[in-house]
Amino acid sequence: MTASSFIQKGIDAASKASLTEAEQCFRQAFSLSQKGSPEERNSLANLIKALAEQGKGSELIDLFEESADDLIFKLPPMPLLVGAEAASRYQQIDLSLKLYNLLNSQYPYQKEVILGMSSTMTRAGQLKEAEALLIRYQQQVGLSAEVATNLAILALEQGKLAQAEGGYRQALELENNRFVTNYNLAKFLQTHKDLEEALKYYNQCLLIVPTAFEALIEKADVLHKLNKNSEAAAIYQSLIHSNKLKTSQKYYATRQYLYTLLEAESHSPANEEISDLLAGLVLDNETLSLIYDLPETHQRTHGGRSLYQPGTLIQEIQYLSTNDTILDNIAKEITENASLIHDRANKPTRGGQQTHELLLDPSRTIGQVYEKIKAILIDYGTQLPTAIRIDPNKKYGLSGWAVSLQSGGYQLRHTHPEAVVSAVLYITIPEEIEQASDESGCLYFSKRRADQQNDAIKIKPSPGKLVMFPSFLPHETTPFEAMSERICIACNLIRLD
Repeated sequence: MTASSFIQKGIDAASKASLTEAEQCFRQAFSLSQKGSPEERNSLANLIKALAEQGKGSELIDLFEESADDLIFKLPPMPLLVGAEAASRYQQIDLSLKLYNLLNSQYPYQKEVILGMSSTMTRAGQLKEAEALLIRYQQQVGLSAEVATNLAILALEQGKLAQAEGGYRQALELENNRFVTNYNLAKFLQTHKDLEEALKYYNQCLLIVPTAFEALIEKADVLHKLNKNSEAAAIYQSLIHSNKLKTSQKYYATRQYLYTLLEAESHSPANEEISDLLAGLVLDNETLSLIYDLPETHQRTHGGRSLYQPGTLIQEIQYLSTNDTILDNIAKEITENASLIHDRANKPTRGGQQTHELLLDPSRTIGQVYEKIKAILIDYGTQLPTAIRIDPNKKYGLSGWAVSLQSGGYQLRHTHPEAVVSAVLYITIPEEIEQASDESGCLYFSKRRADQQNDAIKIKPSPGKLVMFPSFLPHETTPFEAMSERICIACNLIRLD
């Protein structure tokens, strides 16, 4: 058969939803096509579409990386857009921006391209570039709700809360009957300003889409924060027993309901009720974090006690010597980083500054430690208990940001559910912390309840120290008093495929 014949056979298979067969046909056509021929371009375009429809993002990215630029540049816009979106989703930022730049050069006023490209730039920490791109588009085409929203997100990333709020409200004015514009403003208000007003907009969301899980769950969370626990619990319970939700949505509702029970009572809720609710959950990071705060009885039943003992899970090494010059270079780069924002929105930092993403597209200075830290974390992850052990043969990326805490600063208790393994690399530590006899400025692996801190661990930081732990372990930092800053880089090892 010829390349053209395989292409037609693949198209016929795809029309019958036989995507595996279609993929095989397009691969055959691609291998048979002459370099530079229309068949080569058409088979590649169709293969990209078949991989995307099957959710094979990792294979799709490999295909782009293995294909010559002159072939990629001849592809029609849709396969390029599919590739750009997949590369951004799988943290292949360079590839994503390469494809978006190609699309933007051909279609400079295509909104879908501008929105995707600006979002990818934002993820990579290229905030000024993303803002300039959106403003140029706005000046040429005019403002839309989507552009106003992306500009609001950028303002939020830069700590400009008033500007961000204005953007979300402007998007709502442009499309006041749209679910997403009401939801985005409600979410902003919930996090940064007014719970009662947030509740108003979540209710508006539910008038537009009465069964919207996102609005229902956020409404319940707001009610819980307003101490209207019975109303919140009623929503969580209705979601748990709904047959219209995705499994992941039921998991979330169940976990939130359990947290409501744990926080609302001075004693633990009935073990039988907890057991029944836990039985319906998958043992993912969010569930592991929840069980970490439960009595040992439930820990033994769900994964075994060894999964919840921080003393056996946490590992610390002196990765760099305390006087290594690279620490000074990294510290200088962090303190001069334009994205370093005081008490960054939606983050646990209090009394300090936090950068945007540093590791998806690392600088030359940080790049000197990037690959080694990634390899160390993968090796550490392969030694964890079986239930949370990582597969070294899978693809992983390293994401991260810097935190600079001033005197009196600290980080709230939090986890990293999107990652498999997390770590902290300490860059600069005040002498007051290193010399203190108390536990000020420590990394603190804590329990939710004050009466269950028997497993709690506090680690004193020092320059060059790398502390590794499973990403589900809740952790925070203790306040300190000092004349200088406490600077670290938080790292997350993330599964890409």
